[in-house]
Amino acid sequence: MFDFKPPYFGAAYYPEAWDRAEIDADLDRAVAHGLNCLRVAEFAWGTMEPEEGKYDFSLFREVVDKCKARGISVIMCTPSATPPSWMEHKYPEIMAEVNGRRLVHGARRSSCPTNLTFRKFCANIVEAMAKEFADDENIIGWQIDNELVTMVGGTGCTCPDCVRGYHNYLKNRYGTIENLNDAWGMYVWSLHFNSFDEVDAYTKNVWMSPAQKAVWEEYESTAWADFCHMQAKILKKYVKVPVGTDMMPTHQLDIALTNSELDIAQLNFYNGPAEIPMWLDTYRPLFDRKFWITETSANWNGSNQPRGNRRRGFTKANSLIGIALGGEAVLYWLFRSHRGGHEIAHGSVIDAWGRELQTSPEIRELAADLAKLRPMINGTKLQKSGIAVHFTHAGYIQEKHVSMSIPQSGSADYHTDMQANIHAPLSRMHYRPDMISGYADLEPYKLLISHRQYTLDEGDLLDRVLPWVEAGGTWVVGPLTDCFTADCAKYKNAPYGHLEEWADIKRAFYAPAPVAGHQLPQAGLTDVVFSDGTAAHTLPLTYDALVAGEGVKVLATYGEGGDDYLPGYAAITETKRGKGRIIILGAQLDAEAYSRFISGIAAECGITPICEAGASVVTSILAGDYGEVLCAIETEHKATHIVIPFDSEDILTGRKYKAGERVEMNGYECVFAKKL
Repeated sequence: MFDFKPPYFGAAYYPEAWDRAEIDADLDRAVAHGLNCLRVAEFAWGTMEPEEGKYDFSLFREVVDKCKARGISVIMCTPSATPPSWMEHKYPEIMAEVNGRRLVHGARRSSCPTNLTFRKFCANIVEAMAKEFADDENIIGWQIDNELVTMVGGTGCTCPDCVRGYHNYLKNRYGTIENLNDAWGMYVWSLHFNSFDEVDAYTKNVWMSPAQKAVWEEYESTAWADFCHMQAKILKKYVKVPVGTDMMPTHQLDIALTNSELDIAQLNFYNGPAEIPMWLDTYRPLFDRKFWITETSANWNGSNQPRGNRRRGFTKANSLIGIALGGEAVLYWLFRSHRGGHEIAHGSVIDAWGRELQTSPEIRELAADLAKLRPMINGTKLQKSGIAVHFTHAGYIQEKHVSMSIPQSGSADYHTDMQANIHAPLSRMHYRPDMISGYADLEPYKLLISHRQYTLDEGDLLDRVLPWVEAGGTWVVGPLTDCFTADCAKYKNAPYGHLEEWADIKRAFYAPAPVAGHQLPQAGLTDVVFSDGTAAHTLPLTYDALVAGEGVKVLATYGEGGDDYLPGYAAITETKRGKGRIIILGAQLDAEAYSRFISGIAAECGITPICEAGASVVTSILAGDYGEVLCAIETEHKATHIVIPFDSEDILTGRKYKAGERVEMNGYECVFAKKL
């Protein structure tokens, strides 16, 4: 009997694209590369339902059975991203509509998530697949759809079904149209509505209210989450293995909501090992189990144009970064490159002619490495650092849609800012943060960072965060946090919705950061000066001039130079609340200053770095019944170093290390040091 257990190492395989006689040869090629898992059927609806109501699973029955005979596990996928041509032409109402134009057959994600006809077809094939494959022991999990995305055509589906759903969503959220008008501030410019039926969907080239656009996108996210949950509910009637949906590194969908009815996190990424840790730190906290990398690069990316080959060693580092940060599966997109059609230039494990590629030896070496790591993968879990960072769908949506009124200018977008100026400094100092939603439990953490969280009104966070602080937590808040309602409007009574009261501070005013290239003379960036006299540079986001209440400690004030109005006002304050404290940041420190500041705060919380290492090394500690393991992956193809914190032996090489030993690392080198 084969042991279908982690690590799962494989690729996406599309047998429907090839002559059926190729299956045996392809599966043998997979085995020759050391692969033990294939992901199948995600785009094969037309193959499995060639005519309405007539299912033919014979191709995938053959693939699953032949995989089992070779010891290959399978992730079975539902095909709802690509309805067959007959369905889209016979039932055109299932197609998404973008501002009056119905999409046509020819790509994935062209159908409407709320159309009842489409949902019935989806439910039928999902149930038929579940009945067919529920008892196959080598099917180790299910993937729903493929890379769900809300804003089809840039606006999302605006068909009558979706608009009716939107109106019902608004009624449930606001109760009366008067409440909506008030929440959105719609009495400006006579924008107010007389009924919910008058509220238009997101329309391109119309200067809509930020709230109207943002709440539409939130509705779209709930519609796609419901579409996903509908399939999960059907699958769970029959299958006993984990059910997930593969997602891309973006907050376009509400990640926490979409995964709320699922069993396992599945992530697709092509960013490479240097940029992906933030997203691995985002998906890992969703479930108390190891996640799956369902798609990543075997070599190069590209749709119909390749984007350049990678350096030697990339494949190993890019694959093992997920294992080091708490995963148990790594699958490439794709196994055999397409002969024609979409994405024919994308990299793969083997080429379209069944031949090996230049990375084939590295993939085989990686399979051997994963075999050595197998006891570690099954006998450990990533150890929490005690640091959580809010990284939320609400933050992304508000930053995207409230540009008319946000007090900022010249700053990076939400994702880029969080990557470069919050997560990267923490990672380079070798803390391993959890990037969490507003719904997440705060109890496991000592230090919570809420940067650029325009609204705190997500889930029941507003009810939980202050008790968490008073029980002993340290909350580093701002800038641009708690400055908008959940409806993209300013609070009525104060610039912050809650922080002035909670932290006993007052915002006297804000000064927008300078805009590059502005034609009129502007104030420059303003440094902050800490109480010990050291100065720190800031980034162009916003400057809140703070006035501290009695008993509130001023950690830093604004210095001379830069904005004329800021000097003397508090820039960073600390307020004791119960056993904990709230630290307000009125300005965004640059990465170097932020690193110094946050490392001091972490030390006060009893949080220490994992180890000493170069900035390009991503580190973690895995621990459990297997023991304790330091994981270190060099991510930027640079020579660097790491200092081993304990006597240990490298699982991959057998090399012995002494505690405190400095180890030189080459580009893309991977260390898995098991404590002795």
